[in-house]
Amino acid sequence: MGGTRRRMFGAFGGWLGIGLVVLAVAIGFGSRFAGRKGAELDAHGMTVAAVLTGVETRRERVSGAGADAEYKLRTTFDFAFDAGPHGRIEGQRKRDGGNTSLGGAREVGDRFDLRYLKTDPSVYEIGVGTAARSGKIMGGVAVVLLVVGLGAVGWALSRSAKARGLPGRAAPLRAVVKAGPVQTAKGADRPMPVHWEEPDGQRGRSLSRMTLAAGRPALGSEITVYREGRLSLWARDLGEG
Repeated sequence: MGGTRRRMFGAFGGWLGIGLVVLAVAIGFGSRFAGRKGAELDAHGMTVAAVLTGVETRRERVSGAGADAEYKLRTTFDFAFDAGPHGRIEGQRKRDGGNTSLGGAREVGDRFDLRYLKTDPSVYEIGVGTAARSGKIMGGVAVVLLVVGLGAVGWALSRSAKARGLPGRAAPLRAVVKAGPVQTAKGADRPMPVHWEEPDGQRGRSLSRMTLAAGRPALGSEITVYREGRLSLWARDLGEG
């Protein structure tokens, strides 16, 4: 793999790492919310038997049209439970897939355990302890994503630092340009990267795209590149020449 491709993969790894870190932070906030909800329900929750009042499964189109359309099944569960002084509370949950249940209940009239917050019955969980478990799972996922994301960012930064340090650590090589000035059929000066071949046959490509007017070197001419291991960069991409 050429040095430029390694540099490009390093940049991709950096952006990927940043994206994973942002996602980890978002999931972390979600896990804290679920954890707080679980703690409140553990401290002030009331467990009751909720009953299914309606079950409806529909086929919803996901994409495409006609014979190429793709569909999924979504089941809507309507349920109700007695919240003591707060009266009867109505709720609804939707789940993808045809063979689903809500707390083990599948048909109208089936009952399942539900725990609600005494002070606010709009805060509830299907089953007992599901909110706390969800918070722990989300927290674990957030930690894994954060570690992977930080690792990707660190790897990308090390590659970038290595590339910046090449002129000070590696001897310059004279490489031969293998893709020189090219014009389109209409004579336009089209920007393109510079491809070269080094004395031992290793090939590389510039990070920048240049036009003839900007001084793109001609086919067969020699340019200066720096290489350390399999990483090679054009001197001009490093701000020289």
